[in-house]
Amino acid sequence: MATESAAPVQIDGHSVSDIPTIVRRLRQTFATGRTRSIEWRKEQLRALERLISENEAAIATALGQDLGRKPFEAWLVDTAITAAEAAYAAKHVGRWVRRKYRLLELSQLPGRGWVEYEPYGTVLIIGAWNFPFNLTLGPLVGAIAAGNTVVLKPSEISPASSRLMAELVPRYLDPSAIEVVEGDGAVSQELIAQGFD
Repeated sequence: MATESAAPVQIDGHSVSDIPTIVRRLRQTFATGRTRSIEWRKEQLRALERLISENEAAIATALGQDLGRKPFEAWLVDTAITAAEAAYAAKHVGRWVRRKYRLLELSQLPGRGWVEYEPYGTVLIIGAWNFPFNLTLGPLVGAIAAGNTVVLKPSEISPASSRLMAELVPRYLDPSAIEVVEGDGAVSQELIAQGFD
């Protein structure tokens, strides 16, 4: 009697078994040092702002389908706030990453001390269903500003918003550093099992 092997679950053109490959590729991108560049971070943050501002109508439609949200409410709580956050981060990221010198204790002189901010590596953002753009792309602003590579996992409870993010993010942002993976709780568990930074 022949046994049938279960076909891998498909998510946004990927199978669940592709998740380790996706994470490995993002880690390789991080290892190149490209995401540490202040210019790269600014470019990605400006692109994220454009993603939101150029697609306000599509975002409002997706939020209307998922949550019954009116266009003004969608603009107020999801698009305007997130676009403004991306613009603010693009403007200030250069100052945020500068080395900050600190005074040392007398016993440590004539040494010098400082705080230097370093990216973590590859991070996972699991979005919430109730404010799908703000609570998925908002944390993405911080992850990009910090110089990380990112896996975005939008909530499956907001499917229209999730599909729209999966469509827009690779068009606007660096696909070798920022990847959208759609799916249910099993996909989230597989992502968490990858041991993000």
